[in-house]
Amino acid sequence: MVRIELNGISMHAYHGVHQIEKDQGGEFRLDVSFDYDASEAIESDAIDKALDYEKVFRIVQACMTERKDLIE
Repeated sequence: MVRIELNGISMHAYHGVHQIEKDQGGEFRLDVSFDYDASEAIESDAIDKALDYEKVFRIVQACMTERKDLIE
């Protein structure tokens, strides 16, 4: 297992309790980390076995597009 960390992802999103936050949104900075079994990618050196960082980013982006009052 390897630890994957994507730090400092910056996104504009519309989260908050106050109406101005919902209307104008704000900048959010995100750090994402998780454990990943990279053994197959390491052993094969094949790109199709490696983690797709763009896909991880799109998942984070999709989560941030869901408007929430609280994001804790």
